Amino acid sequence: MDTYGKCLLVSIALFVAAALIAKHTYRYWSIIWLVILITLIFTIGLYVLIKYAPRVTPDRLITDPKEIRKFKTFCIAYICIWLMVVSTLTMLGMKMYTLLLCFSVLQELFTITPTGHKFLIK
Repeated sequence: MDTYGKCLLVSIALFVAAALIAKHTYRYWSIIWLVILITLIFTIGLYVLIKYAPRVTPDRLITDPKEIRKFKTFCIAYICIWLMVVSTLTMLGMKMYTLLLCFSVLQELFTITPTGHKFLIK
């Protein structure tokens, strides 16, 4: 987004939508399907982060190779922490929170890809 307000509004809308979907569908998800979803998101997430992170925008140019490496490392560390958190939540049977975190990470991964970036610009 080209302004802070637009970015905030769209982010809030997307996270509220993810929360509502998680709230109303978590009962229908078995643990096996959650594990499959987590595995897919983690695998796709690693690929997307290695290939596209950090996302360079006109408002935030990152050209220094050390900075790029630092942000890429942070992104990969964050998704590994995410994996530990959702795995723990799944083992504890907290399916709604697991789904919310899965949908939220999917949204963020989508915004990093070229397709997601073009979609959000429009």
